[in-house]
Amino acid sequence: MLLFIKYANIYDMADSSNTPIQNISGSFSHNIKSGGILKPGEFVFVRILSSMGKNKYSASFAGNRFSVTSQTPLEVGKSFSAQIQVKDGMIFLVPNFTNEISVTDQTFSIQNYLMALGLPNDNFSQQIIQLFVGMGLKFDSKLEKKIRSIAAKFPGREKEAAEVALAISEKGINPEIESVMAMLSLLLGQSLDSKTHNSNLHEKTKYSKEELEAKHILSNIYDDPQEIEERKKGLLTLFNHIKNKKDHWIVFPIKLDIQTPKGKDKIEGNGSLRILINLESKKTEYFKLSLHFSRKTYFVMLKYNKVKFCTFPEVPQKYRKKHIDLLASLTNISTDSISYDSKLADHGFFTETCAIPIVRTEA
Repeated sequence: MLLFIKYANIYDMADSSNTPIQNISGSFSHNIKSGGILKPGEFVFVRILSSMGKNKYSASFAGNRFSVTSQTPLEVGKSFSAQIQVKDGMIFLVPNFTNEISVTDQTFSIQNYLMALGLPNDNFSQQIIQLFVGMGLKFDSKLEKKIRSIAAKFPGREKEAAEVALAISEKGINPEIESVMAMLSLLLGQSLDSKTHNSNLHEKTKYSKEELEAKHILSNIYDDPQEIEERKKGLLTLFNHIKNKKDHWIVFPIKLDIQTPKGKDKIEGNGSLRILINLESKKTEYFKLSLHFSRKTYFVMLKYNKVKFCTFPEVPQKYRKKHIDLLASLTNISTDSISYDSKLADHGFFTETCAIPIVRTEA
């Protein structure tokens, strides 16, 4: 069964008249495979991804991206939770609010929001919600419990482990402690414990150099995880080759050996390059790079022909110009389009920082 989306209207449930606060209509025919993805009465996270000009926007919910037209301006990056209602071929996205609720304090609203989802009122619950929002996924309480349980096994890296577990699950791979540990080790460019290093989970022995080339990955994308599992490849190969939606992540582990100016010592850097590709248009959406050295970590993001970067710990202002010049030479992008953004250090491997979708009204 296919559900064809013709229109989507957002209503403010704090108003008993259900007056629309945004009227979004899609000038397209888009289908979503059923399989429990969209059901009337369920809640989804909606996020405005980008503006395409002339009141047209790219929005995502239920793991899909939609081109929409709005009668009023929308704020890019805005996120909110909404209930799905379907009537006469139309989808109505109703914010997760009732007429009886009136919120004036943001802390109080977040507490009630988490309570409504059955989550503990703690920072980690907020982080998990942010991950679902950032990946454009519908909240799943069973999956949340499993992710929370797995993340607890990674003290100090709970958020990173939760994101990896969610990303693996999104690919149709059952997240387990071993697979999360292996993927997290690859993304960080370091072994999390002695058991992971040199084990069967370590990807260096799993594929040839050719298998790491993007042209080979893109020519072998599979809808069914079983197809590639039968080829007995490693976890990273599974992750790179399994298609779950049109926005497809590819991960490349990176290792750099840099000689010092005197040539006597060698500085080693490890990390990963993540590339988001639109499989329908065959275009690259953006790149994310994290590279860890013994004393410093570098974060770089290339998106919409603009580069943002930061270091942790932060480098003094006087050294940032050198970094900008280096990035300009490597990317062939003007220095005017390269900027330092300390918030990159708070980004996830596959997500950007996004607020919890709380709908607020005046008392």
